Amino acid sequence: MGGTGVSNVVPIGAPDASETALFEAIEDFLASADLSANTERAYRASLEALADDRGTRPLGRLTRNGIETHLRSRYGELAPATWNRHLTAIGAMCSWAVEVGLLDASPAKGIRRRRQRRGKGAEPAAKVIPIDELEALWTDPAHLVRDRILWRLLYDSAARASEVLGLDIGDLDVGRRRGTVIGKGGDAETIHWTAATAHMLPMLMRTRSLGRRTSGPLFISSRKPPWGGADVASGDLCPHTGHARLGYDAARKAFGAATGGRHLHQLRHSRLTHLAEAGVDAVMLQAIARHSSIRTLQHYLAISADAVGATIDQHSSRSRAR
Repeated sequence: MGGTGVSNVVPIGAPDASETALFEAIEDFLASADLSANTERAYRASLEALADDRGTRPLGRLTRNGIETHLRSRYGELAPATWNRHLTAIGAMCSWAVEVGLLDASPAKGIRRRRQRRGKGAEPAAKVIPIDELEALWTDPAHLVRDRILWRLLYDSAARASEVLGLDIGDLDVGRRRGTVIGKGGDAETIHWTAATAHMLPMLMRTRSLGRRTSGPLFISSRKPPWGGADVASGDLCPHTGHARLGYDAARKAFGAATGGRHLHQLRHSRLTHLAEAGVDAVMLQAIARHSSIRTLQHYLAISADAVGATIDQHSSRSRAR
């Protein structure tokens, strides 16, 4: 991602925190912070969730306990990386509020980031979704076509949800079944998908009354945003429909509801594990996952005992044949 610095310019006559609504402070922070487009989008999702939970309370009533309660209620059962990502956004906004004189001290200071556990055992295997369950999921007409395509694309590409949700139509190379995303480090990276997903993608770009969408976000929300999208960044509005880019929180909730509480990131885990069980070597897996080190793949792979047994049997048969 891009830079996360904030402006050091203190606005003249800035209101004190007791008069500044939290949602107003969030908009001022996002407008003045030096953020990349993807970082701003991620921060906005995190901060709007905070504002939803805190209601109309002013910025000055935001406390460490309130932030921790918000994080526990929203992300307490999710991966430590998810907790840390949202805490980073809240901490950046609070630090900015201190710099511009809206707060005397950051209420996010002292909230501990969570350590990611990488122990052995049943936990990694639980992240892998069986392929038959996945195929039933993205062919079930009970779910929105948009959501089924998103799930299939996330699985095919083994990409992160934030990367795929950030795709614009112009980022797609339809003929070669690939697209350009902004990766975890802020660089442009290429993801790939199968012919089956390529066949489904055009459905996302059709509208009943306007014909084919040719620009704007690939995945858009089902409804238009309030106030005509005045509070939505222009790059996150579809110029054809006026609908906003589909947010991570909405995508997460839809997948959880359809799967009984599974997480979007499990699609990435599942794809990499299924490829490994099919015999794809570590170098190719590293390229698909777009990791800088093969060692980091260990966190994603959870090869089943059945797959290990089948491989042993297969090689034993070859040895006897010789």
